Amino acid sequence: MDVTGTTCDENRRGEEAFKAIFDAHYQRLVLFADSFVLNTSAAEDIVQTIFTDLWQSGRWQNPSLATQAYLYAAVRNRCLNEIRHQNVRDTHNIRYVQAMLNVWDDGEDGEALLDALKKSISRLPEQVRRTIELRYFHGKSIAETAAILHVSENTVKTHIKRGRATLKLSLGDVRVKIFLTLVTLLAD
Repeated sequence: MDVTGTTCDENRRGEEAFKAIFDAHYQRLVLFADSFVLNTSAAEDIVQTIFTDLWQSGRWQNPSLATQAYLYAAVRNRCLNEIRHQNVRDTHNIRYVQAMLNVWDDGEDGEALLDALKKSISRLPEQVRRTIELRYFHGKSIAETAAILHVSENTVKTHIKRGRATLKLSLGDVRVKIFLTLVTLLAD
């Protein structure tokens, strides 16, 4: 008997019951998920996550929750979340490319703009500079940036606001337009 009062036989029977649910549904759920996300590896990850959550929560022991309908609904919902997340990433990438195309349409040299931007950023106060770099050049979220810098999320937002305002003053008209376009798109 273990510390929870269950016997080893009960644990083994539980594992066997879960394995039976897994074996009965895994392949079909992967195919179902793949029909949404069109990526077999991502579909496998989604289904594995569903089964992991099911195991860890102990919900698989309740027959009404471990039914085929429940599993398919859980997979469908996780797939839809993944598609939404991918759409957001795609939108950001498209906006970034559009902004970069605008740089060259304006007749500006991209390297010169990047050098001017880096020089202006290097003159920012240390915390503001680190916040801008983490957020925009390393793609960290506000929460991740706050955790790395050991400050609150509101502090990160304040540093970003101050940094953007300072850069706006130091970069000039065309450069400000390009920089703010890029920064705004990356921040969305």
